[in-house]
Formats: sequence, C-alpha cells, structure tokens
Amino acid sequence: MMKPKVLAFCIRETPSALVGVITPLKALEGSGDVEFRFKESLQIENQDLAWADTVICIRGSESVDVQIIVESKRLGKYIIYFLDDDLLHIPKSSASFLYYNNSEIRSQMMKLMASSDMLWTTNSNIARKYETFVKTSKTAIVNAPAMLLGNVKERVRGTEKIRIGFAGSIDHSPYLQQQMSIVVEKLLQVYSGKIQFEFFGASPKFNFENDSCYYIPYENNHDSYREKLKERAWDIGLAPLPETEFHACKYFNKFLEYGAIEAAGIYSNVDPYRFVIRHNTNGLLINNDPDSWIKGISKLIEDEELRNKIKRNAFEQLNSAFTSEHIAIEIKQCIPQMMTHIAPTVKVSSVKLKRKIKSVLIYKAIMVIKNNGLRAIPIIARKSWSRINKKW
Repeated sequence: MMKPKVLAFCIRETPSALVGVITPLKALEGSGDVEFRFKESLQIENQDLAWADTVICIRGSESVDVQIIVESKRLGKYIIYFLDDDLLHIPKSSASFLYYNNSEIRSQMMKLMASSDMLWTTNSNIARKYETFVKTSKTAIVNAPAMLLGNVKERVRGTEKIRIGFAGSIDHSPYLQQQMSIVVEKLLQVYSGKIQFEFFGASPKFNFENDSCYYIPYENNHDSYREKLKERAWDIGLAPLPETEFHACKYFNKFLEYGAIEAAGIYSNVDPYRFVIRHNTNGLLINNDPDSWIKGISKLIEDEELRNKIKRNAFEQLNSAFTSEHIAIEIKQCIPQMMTHIAPTVKVSSVKLKRKIKSVLIYKAIMVIKNNGLRAIPIIARKSWSRINKKW
C-alpha cells in the first residue's frame, strides 16, 4: 500500500519547527505510517511539490511561503498551517515585534492561513483565536515532545547546595527582573549557603558576582541549548510567566524541560501551565506575586519528599505521554487527513514554482530593500552586526 507523503517547510529550521513538527513526523515515518521530508522554504524544488500529498507550512509569513502554498493548493495537496505562538499579537517588548507588526508580513500570514485546510497548533487558546482565519475552521491541537528525555546527568545528593534554575531566551530578562528580583534576594538571605540560583539564557540584573547566583549565556543552537540544560543538575526549576492573552498562547515548554532533567518545577498559575500542572503532584502552581513565589520555592527547598515526588511524577508523565513516539500517535488521531489524503498524480514539469534565490540571507536582504528602500541600508547593517556579535 502506498504511504502518504508529507512535506513540511519553513524559511529556516527553528526550534519550533524541530520540536513541534520535524521530530514527531520523523517518528511517524519511523513507524512506517508516512514518508516525510523537511526543507527550508528556499530549498524546495518542483519535484518536492510533485511528490507530496500533504504540505505543512510552519509559522509561514514570507512571500516565498505564499508561493509554495498557492502552488500546492493548485496541485490538490492537503494544506496545514502550523502555529505555536500568537504571532499576530507579539508584544512591543519582544525582539520580533517590528517584523510581525509589518503590514506585508501580517497580510502574508493571513493569506497562508486562508489557503490552508487545517490549523495545527499546540495550544487551545491559539485554536480559538485563529480558527476563523482558516477557511474550513478545522483545527488540530497536538502536544509537542519532550526533547530532553534521556542521557541526563546523574546527580548524587550530598552536602552541596540545592540548585534552583531558570532556562529561557533573553526576551525573558525584563519580566524576570520585575518578578523575581525581590524573591531571589530574600531567599539568598534566608537560605544563605544552602541554595544556589542559575539563570541560563535570560540575564536579569541580579548580583551575579554573588557566589550563590550565576548567569550562563544563552545557546542559539538548539542542540547546544539542550546539551547544556541536561548538564545543569537542577533540583528546582522556575517558570514565571505573565498573565496576558499573548502568553496564554505559549506552550508549556518549561514543564517538558524541567521534567526531563528531573527538576521539580514551580510555575505561574496561568495558562498554559494550568493545562498540564497538577498542584503538588507534578509541579507547583504559584500566583504572580513575590510572597507567593518566596513561599513556593521555600516549600520545595525544605520539603525534600515533596520535591522528589514532583520530580518523579513529572518524569514519569513525560515518558508515558510526551515521547516523540507518543506524539506521533497523537498526530495520527488528531490529523487523520494526513494519513488518508492522496493528492492527484502530477508531473514535475507541470509544477509552476520558479525561484532563483536559494540563500535565506540574500532573500531577507532583498525583502528589506523592497519594503524599506534607502532605509534598508542601516537596517541591514544593524542586523549584520547583530549576527556577527552572536557568532562571537
């Protein structure tokens, strides 16, 4: 029997693409259910579209993405738009605000969703907000796998300090500074010599010269990020999150990360953590005020039995429901069209996808020039300098 052929693409491979789509679909291919290909948007050839039955656009927003989907639709492919973030409502404080607030980018996103047969997301709040943009209003809510499971550093409890950590991008720094500054200062006073804080990625303006408070620079490479997080050997993981409509559309990645490295997680009592955390069982849910955070962290510092219970339950839950293989089964159940749709057979010569640019950097530069004219020069210079600094 012919296996359905699934093609997924985005402008470049990102953690969202890798975790939400590529990894579980590779697992689905491994189980013999589909044939799967992933390509970056600019690398897609006519033969890829001729080959595919289902085409998945991952967080698409560029004109090249629109070209691919319009042509795929003409060829009778089943079109899925994957979205794991509220991209139409990015806050001004985010580094990506200017990009997603661009009228052309927003228009292209809307066109992509309108051309899709289904919206695939990881969050019911996104499904509710975005389902009307998809012409069929069909949505599939599928979890993402816990990518850190396996090969986590073993730690033997001795007389060393209890390690309390946070992992996340630099975008989290302002909120951590606002929410956790008093908390960290107070706890270091109360438990002096007994605890140690580590902030991996985000860099709030805490006293990192203190021998009980450390900063670890962010890793832009997702594999490097995962490996460094596996090495942390934290006892407690922190996941403060603002209560806003935008943040309610996030995924509970921190639960997947902390559970996999066997850290007892403390989470803001907000969506999306309310979707998965059972208080005092697989984590703590804490109100967003300093006193509540101080009490919650103190509880896990002092109650080793509860700390170990939460670690154990979270780890077992991930292994029973959040492996790549389990998520592949979810995909089969939630997106049956991917398993059944067979597109009309077409010759490669009949596919009308014509592009000459295959470099993401060149493509991006051309789009900036097209949208900004002479103003593009300082924009390109600034982005190039930022990229060089990141490599250093």
